[in-house]
Amino acid sequence: RSFPEGVAYQPETGYVFASSVVDGTIFRGQLGKGELEVFLPAGSDGRRRAQGIKIDSQKRLFVSGSSTGLILVYDGISGDLLAKFDTGIEPGIVTRPECLNGAFLDLNIKDCSIINDVTILPSGDAYFTDSFSPYLFKVSSDSQGKFTLERFMDFTGTSLVYGQGQGITANINLNGIVSTPDGAYLIVGQTNTGKLFRITLADKTVTEIDLGGELVSGDGLVLNGQTLYVVRNNHDIATLHLTPNWSNGQLVSIFDNPILTTPTTMALVKDCLLVTNSQFEKQVPDASPDLPFTLLSIPVKVVENDTGGRKYETGLGFSGGIGGPVKK
Repeated sequence: RSFPEGVAYQPETGYVFASSVVDGTIFRGQLGKGELEVFLPAGSDGRRRAQGIKIDSQKRLFVSGSSTGLILVYDGISGDLLAKFDTGIEPGIVTRPECLNGAFLDLNIKDCSIINDVTILPSGDAYFTDSFSPYLFKVSSDSQGKFTLERFMDFTGTSLVYGQGQGITANINLNGIVSTPDGAYLIVGQTNTGKLFRITLADKTVTEIDLGGELVSGDGLVLNGQTLYVVRNNHDIATLHLTPNWSNGQLVSIFDNPILTTPTTMALVKDCLLVTNSQFEKQVPDASPDLPFTLLSIPVKVVENDTGGRKYETGLGFSGGIGGPVKK
């Protein structure tokens, strides 16, 4: 019952991390070993759920706490807790037990905070999306390693309009987030509208990215040069090419393959995408996921060329998942 959601890769150490959205476990393993082990146990530090995760060059692991409303930072080697913030202390956000236990299922719950995904800038600043409340959070650290939390933006009154509707997806607003290589812009995806937005950090302006009428309804995002990969819970990965100023984009291909079982997030590992197979549809009562849960390593050229129903061996020797080897 792990239901992994987030995935991160640290190239200097070769560590792969995955997070459980159900109980907050953080798993860790070595690239090429084929199996991940428990790194941070479920529930530790109040981390009862976890979604997007990222690790920086200083080996600091940033964790999105999902409906707990928490943001946590760990040492990716020792597992020591470096910082912990509760976004519920901010005005306008209520992190209640109901949010933790049923925010994804009970459509009548309001004012919850779903800390969903994170990106890390070259400066070391980390930005977190909130799917239920219209805020963008920023975590920074000083030269002494002291971390601070800032509610960086309120999207109220901008072109990025938060909404609610019928069905779980209709209530998920901002989700995936990436930053441009120069650290000047953020690109965020809004799941329920299918739109992408560019955020200019210098003046906090928000601009919808013109996709020529295409809607991507994305979850996790990976930016590789001017190419944006968008993983979508409807079992596919979209490839888009963005213009140099990040204001326009063109849909290039959609990779739809049976090996994807409700994918959520991705990490770029050399020339491959490491994709989490979450099987979210199996979270409902009386449903049984196909075990073991897996991470897939798919070459970016395969994703971009949309080669259909072919089956792929993993390209980097990581052919395993949480709890055992991948089923061929």
